[in-house]
Amino acid sequence: MAKPSLTASLAFLAAIWLLIVAPFASLCLAQDPETEKLRFAAAQHEVIQILLKENRLEEVQSELDKILSLKLAPQNEERIIRSMLMISEAFLQGRRPDLCLRMLERGIAGMQSGISKSKLYQEMGYVYRLQGNDARALECFRKAQQWAQAIPRP
Repeated sequence: MAKPSLTASLAFLAAIWLLIVAPFASLCLAQDPETEKLRFAAAQHEVIQILLKENRLEEVQSELDKILSLKLAPQNEERIIRSMLMISEAFLQGRRPDLCLRMLERGIAGMQSGISKSKLYQEMGYVYRLQGNDARALECFRKAQQWAQAIPRP
């Protein structure tokens, strides 16, 4: 796999900023506890972005753990999921599937909603499949399906 150019990496980070951080920015004026958690998570996401940009992949998990420890309300977990999927991509581009899998395992443990767990199990399945570990990939995809089926339907 070819290493992405610096320009491509910066464009990728800019796109992620627009998708993930920009929605957090509108929350800066509110004062309720959940909003304060979201504000902290947005700042913490910026720390992670810098670490990724500087290729300091080993440090990312401890910073992400600070977001996961916030125990955001289930309706706000989607923001964390988007961030984690972006980090997953960066880990894979940096040829560190070990860090990616560890992050996804911790993320699954930290999520409350079934849809969040489902999305992270699905990503974990992709990582195992990329590694050629089809048995583990299948196990993860099945867990993703189980969590998705457990979601109440309107």
